[in-house]
Amino acid sequence: MTAMNTIVTPTAVHVSTDGASYLRDGQIVWEGQKVGILAHLPAVIGVRGPSMHVPSIVANVSANFTGFDPLVAAAARLFRAIHEQYGAAMAAQDRAHEAHEDAEFVVAGWSEERDRPEAYGVHSHGRNGLKAWTLFEIPGLSISPSDPELIDRLDFLNLETVLTNVEATALRIMELQRERPFEMESGRATVAAGAFCQLTTLTRSGVTTRILKRWGNKTAPASALFRSDAVCS
Repeated sequence: MTAMNTIVTPTAVHVSTDGASYLRDGQIVWEGQKVGILAHLPAVIGVRGPSMHVPSIVANVSANFTGFDPLVAAAARLFRAIHEQYGAAMAAQDRAHEAHEDAEFVVAGWSEERDRPEAYGVHSHGRNGLKAWTLFEIPGLSISPSDPELIDRLDFLNLETVLTNVEATALRIMELQRERPFEMESGRATVAAGAFCQLTTLTRSGVTTRILKRWGNKTAPASALFRSDAVCS
């Protein structure tokens, strides 16, 4: 279960992600970053879904795009194609039952056309009033996973708080996501954020990323690594 939160300010986009990837039974199989950094565009890709999506997207974008604005125009089609390719690959290995149906994507960058930082989301599902595989803009704040109980606990959030200390705000949101389990796609409840909280910040001048906090999650043995069914979400 990935925690992926996005904060858009007048001068930057901040994407915070945790670092634990899980199997469908809730076992943590590895720790690693869930963002793809494309500093030459500049752009950042975040994923809640199969862990192999991140390197696949980075490779595809690097080969086919030279700017953020063209990437935004094609993002929904690109993310859908990669997710469907993953499903077909799992089916070809007779592992369709292990494939993860849901995926959520964030693409953030600096728009040369509009001269501002921007972030957009694409979801494979149609929950929360959103249409599947349709690009939508994130105007200020996106928190996932979330529910009414979590939103009620975010009453400390306001524009001044965020702008004063983005790092503290991002970490506080993720700490709240860690305090109780959320239901995974399999129906199993597990903690949303594990391993570490990573904050990736994109401005006009470039992309920076750092680990804000590490947690003591226990990962699986090395023999369990490199699983194509490992999931970020």
